[in-house]
Amino acid sequence: MPRKRYTEIRIETHETRRIRFPGKPLAPYCEQCRQHVWAFRPDQVSALLQTTVEDVYRMIDTKRLHLVRIVGGPRLVCGSSPSQGPDFARATKSTVKE
Repeated sequence: MPRKRYTEIRIETHETRRIRFPGKPLAPYCEQCRQHVWAFRPDQVSALLQTTVEDVYRMIDTKRLHLVRIVGGPRLVCGSSPSQGPDFARATKSTVKE
């Protein structure tokens, strides 16, 4: 009996999401990055990363994300947190519209 031949077809997809938040984004100075960065509230970061706010705080505790402090304002997550990787960087850049 002859062997059957199968053809395997792989389809790779790429998904881009644009998430916009009301109001103007903040660009405070981050002491760890040593530059002005886009900063986001923890709930905004959880929407960007499609995770929970608790996971965002866990990432902050384990130094995967770091905070930017604004005098008299809330603690915000640095949009250039380098240890988060390119997915977070792309996500934060796509949300900022000048």
